[in-house]
Amino acid sequence: MRIASPGFVSFAIIDPAKEVKEEGQYKKFFVSETDDFQSIIDDAREKNFEIRYHYTDVENNEGGMVPVRLILTEIPPGHIQPFHIHKNCYEITVVERGEVSYIEDDSLDNKDVREIKNSSKVLRTGDMVFDDNGKRHTVANFSNAYAKVLTTQTPRPYAQAFTPDWNGE
Repeated sequence: MRIASPGFVSFAIIDPAKEVKEEGQYKKFFVSETDDFQSIIDDAREKNFEIRYHYTDVENNEGGMVPVRLILTEIPPGHIQPFHIHKNCYEITVVERGEVSYIEDDSLDNKDVREIKNSSKVLRTGDMVFDDNGKRHTVANFSNAYAKVLTTQTPRPYAQAFTPDWNGE
């Protein structure tokens, strides 16, 4: 067994009022280099910023790396993540709390709020979406409260077959 506290290696604060790649829109912090990360996170939450916790560098007991990346994301009300594509990984997202909207589209951009809202699939707590086809997509939170999603990314193609081995004994 391996326990890490806080567990996440880094975290990012995203200002939804700024354009992608605009100065200050995306700030990444490494826990090992940040003395008081909790106050940064609390401040970001008060400002309705998106917060992403990156769980990476997962090492197994034999000293090898596990090919997985976990991202726990707090999405503020009214925020639409930038459209993006994953060409090198499978992505599975589970809604941990709240409600988000998911859409795949090749032509919309983040300013097309009405179209995104009308064309997306609403996902609620416990729902999952699996993106394995490298399509352009986004996640939005059109509710009045923070939503929390857990995303798992694994390399694509993944050559090794996965066989569950827990038998309940």
